Amino acid sequence: AQADRWRGGTVAVCTDGAPADAIEKVAALHRGLGAEVILCTAAEHDEAAAVVSHLPYLVASALALSAKASSPLAQKLKGKGFADMTRLAAFAYDVQGEVARQNRHLGAAATRLQAQLAELLEGLGQSEARARDLLDAARRARGDRT
Repeated sequence: AQADRWRGGTVAVCTDGAPADAIEKVAALHRGLGAEVILCTAAEHDEAAAVVSHLPYLVASALALSAKASSPLAQKLKGKGFADMTRLAAFAYDVQGEVARQNRHLGAAATRLQAQLAELLEGLGQSEARARDLLDAARRARGDRT
């Protein structure tokens, strides 16, 4: 719906079994729209999407459900940060849910997230220095892509 929708974005073009000329045509189309094109296999794409697309959808959904099950005060204190964090939970199941459900890499991504969350919680309990180190590393890991 926007002429510059892909400008500055990244598009993965899966190469599995596709003829080279078809791959190049699809890649050229996206480059022409201003996107960076990355060639990969479908499995590589799905593993990456599990971490940066499907897992955020599940985390946003879990956060929304956790808040709903919380106190009335928590409901009243929800602000912009909560809205930002749960934006993805607003997607209809048909937009994101079924794709996430079928991604066989999502379980491993969720397991890594659980380990990271456990490490962060442990670090918060250990000391200010450890908490600061972990959260500073997280801020750096975020990078400049949003």
